[in-house]
Amino acid sequence: MSKKTEPKHPYKVIYSLRWINSSDLIISEDYQRDEHKSREAQIVADFSEYVANEPKVSRRGGKYYVYDGQHTILARELLNGGETLDIYCKVYENLTEEDEAMLFAKQTGVSSKPTSGQRMKAYIFAKDDDAMAFKDATESAGIMLDLTGSRNENHLCCINTAWKEYKRVGQEHYIEGMSIIKEAWNAEGDSLKLYIVRAVISFVFAYRGKYDRRRLIRCLHNTKDPNIITNRIKSDIENPGIKKFIKPIFDIYNAFSPIGALPVAF
Repeated sequence: MSKKTEPKHPYKVIYSLRWINSSDLIISEDYQRDEHKSREAQIVADFSEYVANEPKVSRRGGKYYVYDGQHTILARELLNGGETLDIYCKVYENLTEEDEAMLFAKQTGVSSKPTSGQRMKAYIFAKDDDAMAFKDATESAGIMLDLTGSRNENHLCCINTAWKEYKRVGQEHYIEGMSIIKEAWNAEGDSLKLYIVRAVISFVFAYRGKYDRRRLIRCLHNTKDPNIITNRIKSDIENPGIKKFIKPIFDIYNAFSPIGALPVAF
């Protein structure tokens, strides 16, 4: 009799499936968002058994930590009359708390996808080198990252845009651009919104070593409302891509005086 051979599979399953009571599922408050009562109805309305995934759980120290699936857990409890219940989960072993935070930040689901602030908070908690350097660079310019959606003064909300600019122009020019925003407008009001952040950093990078820093700060400061620049960028249909961001800063800078005016370099 021939020996039965095990079928070969194209990949290895690295988790186990098990029923866990929701009272035993821990949501880390160090980097995950809170689900507020005001969103309960929407979470339930969006829930569908046909597309719901099993929550992803890390078993660490004999406890179960959820890093993906908080919405699913909350929805199931709400549909169960607000009571705890057993939930089928994917359980992973040998993850550290930092690993869990990194995996939380990399979620790709639509309904539960973390905001840019939540994602950055998780990256920082996981001690990701790039995220830590970005945070330090922003703070060295006198500006804080808005990791909680508070939208307080002197807090950067457009984290995705700022991080992309940081990676594009490098730490030195990013810090310079953010420092200029801080000195020109004291990082107040709308000066830390994405259009202004991208415009000032792009100008600083395009004219690195050629512009007068004090003149630029004075020109921007005299433009009391940053939305004037934002509206010009939004209404520009002539200049493509990055040019439309540089152009209003360039015009404001050169309008100050013909002496020391800059040539078009973008």
